[in-house]
Amino acid sequence: MLFRSDKWFQEELQKSDTARQYIESRGVTPGMQKLFHIGFAPEGREGFLSHAAKKGFSPRQVVQAGLAVERESGGIADKFRNRLMFAIQNLTGMVVAFGGRIIEKNPNAPKYLNSPDTALYSKGNILYGLTHSRQEIAKTESVILVEGYFDLISLYQAGVHNVVAVSGTALTDMHASILARYAKTAYLVFDGDAAGRKATHRSLEIILPHGIAPRIFSLSRANGEKIDPDNFVHENSDP
Repeated sequence: MLFRSDKWFQEELQKSDTARQYIESRGVTPGMQKLFHIGFAPEGREGFLSHAAKKGFSPRQVVQAGLAVERESGGIADKFRNRLMFAIQNLTGMVVAFGGRIIEKNPNAPKYLNSPDTALYSKGNILYGLTHSRQEIAKTESVILVEGYFDLISLYQAGVHNVVAVSGTALTDMHASILARYAKTAYLVFDGDAAGRKATHRSLEIILPHGIAPRIFSLSRANGEKIDPDNFVHENSDP
């Protein structure tokens, strides 16, 4: 029942000066915002619920779609509030889930909030960006694996199109099985921190049985400081 919910989030992005300033500060062009269906969930508890009601959907259906939650105090509220919204698409391009990034500092809220598994979405079966990148992956027989939404979008915007992200979960056997249809080589470009190194080692164990040759890349500044692909692209691109 996502019924083009991404369109509503995209419209809300254009209404919010704060959200637009944030996405602009991250260097994402309007073209990339449109291509990846980037939007914004406003702060109110029932903004999306009200929109869904106008489309004929009940609060219970919105919960089942992963876009609302039942509150401990009773009632139902929007799941995503005051977050930049990344639409997660399946291979046909249909939006099946979302990842929401907080845009204002809040120590009591997680930086990222992802859709739960639903009838349409299983996070272990979908790789972010594959709907856009699979042709280039098949053409080059190689895939660049990154961790986050911004990592993928920055690389794609810079012209690197054979890239997918494992956002919101670790790489799974199903992910590797899907990639093996298109790629013979996988370049693992995860964060250089302890969590990123752990994810790299785990990913090696997953992709090797599928006949994909792994290559590990670690990105860093001139002083040796490890950085993620998003920062690397912005720090090494022409102004």
